[in-house]
Amino acid sequence: MDLDFSPVLDSWQYLLRGVGLTLALSFLTMLCSLVIGGAIGLARCFGPQWLRWPLVFYIDSMRSVPVLVVLVWTYFALPLITGVVLPPFWAALIALSAHIAAYVAEIVRAGVSSIRPGQTRAAFALGMSRAQTIRTIVLPQALVRMLPRSLYSVDYHQRHCNRGRDRGARIHESVADRRGAKLPSHRDIHGGNGGLLEVLAWAKSIKL
Repeated sequence: MDLDFSPVLDSWQYLLRGVGLTLALSFLTMLCSLVIGGAIGLARCFGPQWLRWPLVFYIDSMRSVPVLVVLVWTYFALPLITGVVLPPFWAALIALSAHIAAYVAEIVRAGVSSIRPGQTRAAFALGMSRAQTIRTIVLPQALVRMLPRSLYSVDYHQRHCNRGRDRGARIHESVADRRGAKLPSHRDIHGGNGGLLEVLAWAKSIKL
């Protein structure tokens, strides 16, 4: 069977740009979600009581909403509420980071809770402060248990976002067919996360 690679060779510049955009978005999303999710998880475990309920509401709410819905809310609803129009890249970064951070926060809570309370009580008996106990006893053990699941969660949501991009592209194709709008090219829709950003920008131009 002969394989025709001419479409790939003809589109190598677009594909290379899409790869770079995908890597940049993935790296920044991973970094932001780990930092934000870690801070939220630690605040939920060790923060004041009044702060835990809002954090629990954020974590449970965000985990129950599909990532594609969060992307649409960030890009379309946020400008209506705040009046600030975000570029597609930054809208995707904020939406993905906020969504994945909720999962990371729950992983941090589970990792910290898995450490036996007897170790904390032993540290207090030795005269260690709460901050010293958290920094030298709890977190080093919890990080070992949290890291694999945290990285898997980030990778899973990135792949899930790509599948959501394809579904979103098909939805916009259907809307455009009914309203006679000009469709972007096939490469614009299916070009990695770069395609996701371009579809968001194109969809906003459609007058429903």
